[in-house]
Amino acid sequence: MTYRILRNEQAAASIARVVTEQLMFMRIAAANSCAPVDTRVHAVRLRCKRIRAVMRLMPDNPASLAIGEWATDVARELAAARDAHAALACAAGLLQEMPADLPVADGAAAIQQWLTKSLQHEELTAERALTTVADKVDALLPMVSAGRWEDASGQLLKSNLNSRMKQARKSRRTAARTSKNRAFHNWRKNCKTASLQLHLFGDDLDPAQRNSRRQLQQLAQLLGQEHDCTVLRTVLKSAPTAIQSNPQTRLLRKLARRWQKQLRQQAFDVDVPR
Repeated sequence: MTYRILRNEQAAASIARVVTEQLMFMRIAAANSCAPVDTRVHAVRLRCKRIRAVMRLMPDNPASLAIGEWATDVARELAAARDAHAALACAAGLLQEMPADLPVADGAAAIQQWLTKSLQHEELTAERALTTVADKVDALLPMVSAGRWEDASGQLLKSNLNSRMKQARKSRRTAARTSKNRAFHNWRKNCKTASLQLHLFGDDLDPAQRNSRRQLQQLAQLLGQEHDCTVLRTVLKSAPTAIQSNPQTRLLRKLARRWQKQLRQQAFDVDVPR
């Protein structure tokens, strides 16, 4: 099947089917010991985001609230590993941008070694968390089956989708007004959620809505990269003294800040879907 509300299917049946499928895919991804830890973490967190996006279309449903909170908790357990991987990847990219005439080799190697060690530590923690996902999924499935999804209708779901689109526009204004990291983080989350919710209605989207989804995907990608810069800067601030006193660390933080500003401007240049 697919992450879609199908035309020939009642909305309530689609909700139960989509959430159950995402849970089963999550279970498989978490248990796939042949895949790298970061791949498994990404796959599980993606399923959590999809489940939350569906549940947020029914904010007044008790089962929806409980399942959404469950998905948030699972994703949060794996967030540190995701951030450690993002920080290392972001640093590697930015270090390549340093001026060629700087003697950065030794300093850059020390930074990358420390970030790699931090990633390895977080992946060990994530590995333990991944082993518990199957049991958590099994415990949740009865709630999905027993949920009162008959309260859902296509009209209600689309109404709540429109509300999420409004939140994305509002969070953009807040980010523009405050320039705070948290505001951009909220803007990214609202864009990602609205994009996933539009994806659910893929069979019934008109051309304008398909364009809105593309814009939201572009915004989520830009703001995701912007968030990675925030993560890297935060990680470097908490680094050991030997790393913080490294001249290349200070330069790397400046580069991350400059790249972050550029990404923010690119995000503001994207037309906001309505």
